[in-house]
Amino acid sequence: MTKKPKPSNIHELRNLPEDLQEMWDLAGENKPEQVVSERETEHALASIWGKIEQKPQEKRSSRRWMFTVAASLLFAFFTGYFTLYTHTEIAPAGETLSVTLPDGSTVTLNSSTEISYKPLFGLTHRNVHLNGEASFDVVSDPGLAFTVHSPQLQTVVLGTVFEVSDWKHGVFTTPGVQVFKGSVSVSNSLAEVQLNDNEMVFIDKESNGLSAVTKGSPDFSSLQNGRLYFSDVSIQEFFERMEFHYGQDIRVELNAPEDYRISGSYRISASLSEIIQDISTIKGLSYQKIHNGYIIAE
Repeated sequence: MTKKPKPSNIHELRNLPEDLQEMWDLAGENKPEQVVSERETEHALASIWGKIEQKPQEKRSSRRWMFTVAASLLFAFFTGYFTLYTHTEIAPAGETLSVTLPDGSTVTLNSSTEISYKPLFGLTHRNVHLNGEASFDVVSDPGLAFTVHSPQLQTVVLGTVFEVSDWKHGVFTTPGVQVFKGSVSVSNSLAEVQLNDNEMVFIDKESNGLSAVTKGSPDFSSLQNGRLYFSDVSIQEFFERMEFHYGQDIRVELNAPEDYRISGSYRISASLSEIIQDISTIKGLSYQKIHNGYIIAE
């Protein structure tokens, strides 16, 4: 006669698979005429074993799937971050901005100049993108060249002090590079030259190649000397540069602006009102202060 399960074991039995529960119920009923055959027992045990083996597999498959999805999401995040994210610095209008890069190199940006670089700068690369005028003092790293990508030029150095002037669309100044200390390689789509101490090169306006290498000029090194230089430019060109530098509107209302030529230099830190007053006095012009700017007249 088969014994019924003890009450203390009933809770445990409820957690068993249905096939095992069925076998237990059949065996536990006090009915000698119902005999569980060996074949039925084996079939039930086989079914239970199959379910027991299937669950860990499902868990492993589920965990593997979750791990794959998580890894894919992380890969997509970091790929997007390193590909799309860019750190950017922009100098305010009328001011210069000093920037220290992650590798310790320092950059002085002229008014409204923009510089940017991608993550891992100084670890896997030293590439910066520049629009405008900037003076660089680059920390030496023979194993990782420092490259400045500007609208029309590419400048490659290992460790030096130099200045780049290159605005989009070539506004205000002829794109060029001047080296104060060390050496750099300067190139565009047509040519490449090597510059050493106190040498400079510009883009040739006629050929779009690079000019012959010449000795450095203070007219170019506005950031090193803290001054803006002008050499025989029209008053229209002069005030266009001032307008951009200070971020204010300047309307030149003269009958023959080309007749008014300007040569000289001004401190970068000088106020726009000082410069306009000075030019007006020298050239015998009048000026009027308007909202966010000036009008220059005869």
